Amino acid sequence: MKGIGFVMYATLLGMMVPKSWALRTVGSLRRGMSGGRAGMAMSGGDVAIVTGSSRGIGKAIALELGKTGCRVVINYASSSGAADEVVGQIKSEGGEAVAIQADCSKFEDVEKLFKETSTAFDGDMPSILVHNAGITRD
Repeated sequence: MKGIGFVMYATLLGMMVPKSWALRTVGSLRRGMSGGRAGMAMSGGDVAIVTGSSRGIGKAIALELGKTGCRVVINYASSSGAADEVVGQIKSEGGEAVAIQADCSKFEDVEKLFKETSTAFDGDMPSILVHNAGITRD
């Protein structure tokens, strides 16, 4: 992912989240900028929620955010084992991460996700949200 600027527009149950949460670039995080604005250093330890991050693209994004110093929430719907592996990878590289189960198609689970995130990181709320969760229908 080095050198690639992902623009992440996050939606939560079809509603746009605040712009400060929704628009981030992995490339700008690596360069020490926040929200794509030059000259504003990203505070180490921003809290990031990456939904659907136990595998695939979500996993890659979560790992990259962990490398930038973010405290990362690995969200999963049913694959706790895979989520725990991602948490282990981030921690093995010196980062902070937790796995939180939530089905992003259910409003109550999304509320739980944010509450558990705040609890896990001493009351801090996420400043980065990557909504990557999806379903596969065969």
